[in-house]
Amino acid sequence: KGLAKKHNIQLTFKAVPWKRGLTMIEKGLADGLIGASYNDRRAQYAAYPMKDGALDISRKIGEGGVYHLYKSRNSTIAWDGVKFTDPDGPVAAKAGNAVIGDLRKHDNIEVMISANENLIMRDLISGKIAAFAALEEEIQNYRSTRKFKATIVREPIPVRQKPYFVMFSTISYAQKKYEIEKF
Repeated sequence: KGLAKKHNIQLTFKAVPWKRGLTMIEKGLADGLIGASYNDRRAQYAAYPMKDGALDISRKIGEGGVYHLYKSRNSTIAWDGVKFTDPDGPVAAKAGNAVIGDLRKHDNIEVMISANENLIMRDLISGKIAAFAALEEEIQNYRSTRKFKATIVREPIPVRQKPYFVMFSTISYAQKKYEIEKF
């Protein structure tokens, strides 16, 4: 909001489910969507920050989407940045998260998807699953609990790391290019 105020741009924020937000961008029903990684399919209907014909990484939002593997201290599963070794149970991910596609590329792990991170954390702490591929924000509320500290460790190498951007509808971008570029 501070950036908008500095450039005298009026913003209205509306929280919507991710897929609905993507549809709204595609149809021009919303100007922008915060926290989108780049992909070629979205680039057909969304404008990303570009410089000299390439994605401008300098205009990413914060650290972007960094997914780590959180596992039980007793689990043998490991991630070396390329492959999983010694899986001893399913790897969970929250429904809708971008990391799911990355996990599914590995034939040697079972991927479990749930919309409820409380259930995932319960299963992780109890040892029903080997690991949880999650964003830091998803486990932040659990990190300070005694059970988490006693039973969960984080693999040091991210499972997925991509820069996130504010992407804009190409329809809005065509109409408001000056304001969007200032933003």
